[in-house]
Amino acid sequence: MRDSALNRHPTFCSRPATDRDLTPDGMVLPCCELKTPKSYSSQDFQELHQALSSGIRHPHCRVCWEKEDLGQSSARLGFQSPQNVKQKVLRLNINLSNFCNLKCRMCNSVSSHLWERDEVELRKDSRFSKLLPPPVKGIQRPFASKDQLYAWLDEMDLEGLIQLKVGGGEPFLQKLFPDLLNYFIAKGLCQFRVLIHTNGTVIHPEVNALLEQFDETYFCLSIEAVGQMYQYIRGGEKFSISLIEDNLKKILHSTNFKLLQHSAIPAYGVFGIGKLIAWLIKNKCYQSESLSQKRDTFLPVFEPQYLGPQALPLKLREFAFEKSIQDLKTAGLNSNDHEDLLKHLLVLNQEADPEMTNDFILFTKKMDDLRGESLIKVEPAFAEVLGGFSTF
Repeated sequence: MRDSALNRHPTFCSRPATDRDLTPDGMVLPCCELKTPKSYSSQDFQELHQALSSGIRHPHCRVCWEKEDLGQSSARLGFQSPQNVKQKVLRLNINLSNFCNLKCRMCNSVSSHLWERDEVELRKDSRFSKLLPPPVKGIQRPFASKDQLYAWLDEMDLEGLIQLKVGGGEPFLQKLFPDLLNYFIAKGLCQFRVLIHTNGTVIHPEVNALLEQFDETYFCLSIEAVGQMYQYIRGGEKFSISLIEDNLKKILHSTNFKLLQHSAIPAYGVFGIGKLIAWLIKNKCYQSESLSQKRDTFLPVFEPQYLGPQALPLKLREFAFEKSIQDLKTAGLNSNDHEDLLKHLLVLNQEADPEMTNDFILFTKKMDDLRGESLIKVEPAFAEVLGGFSTF
């Protein structure tokens, strides 16, 4: 629920005072959406908090401003504390490395080391220079050892922590994940929720046993499609929906564990949203709720914009809307419960920018060539758009 401070100050954000976000390359920031080339100092945190509390749209927060201007949810609106909150860490977000077993289409080497080879090939073509983030070489880790991790945690007052979020890469592949949990267990600091952003392909029994000691644990499943499109987006045939389903059943064996979904729908997934919703309901990851309650966990891809639904021609998205409505009905679900969500995910209030559409075509054709795949074979409805502007 929005704090009244958000209504009084449309730029207010509590995150600089209450949140710490550690990136795989060791940068400490107030938010995972922040765009800056350097780690924040204590003074930087204070200055950003002051600016946002004074009605200033700080340029480092442009991702939130752009999302909100389009009527989308943002990190700023997602979690807030009162405006007069003091500098105290309430939420800690740790990415232990970019080591991952997937290379999703809308990801990059910052979050998956497997992306490095594709990025090297893409950068050989000057047309991709504007589309790619700064390159990351190899596996990035903020800490080389448990001792380094513990020394960093000791620098913060974590007595009031209400949430620990662990990401990656894939968190269940991180060697320091058990050590991170043992740090809090040894100090008797387990009275908070743990959120794990996972792709669901890995189960770690040792970590799960440690997680049982915390108040509650949410497995936030990152998923955007089912069937063949899931494999196309995720970058590997050996990872299937059936594998995810088996792992979800193991997670649900514990009464202390809860399932959530975090679905950032890319352009590739627009024709399968209805089937995805049906799958999420079947596997107890999603309940039919109001749009305001789902905007933080069910949203269109916003970065890179050319891989979001908004990059596709509006007529194609309108067709995708009708297809998802039919898929929901076929699954025996009330499509009326999901119409607003579908309109939100398909960005039906916005025409496509032709340059953005062209970037989508350029990127998709090149990636299909690099990976030996074909979007049209997976979803023939893309044939018309891929015959558009860009040529090789």
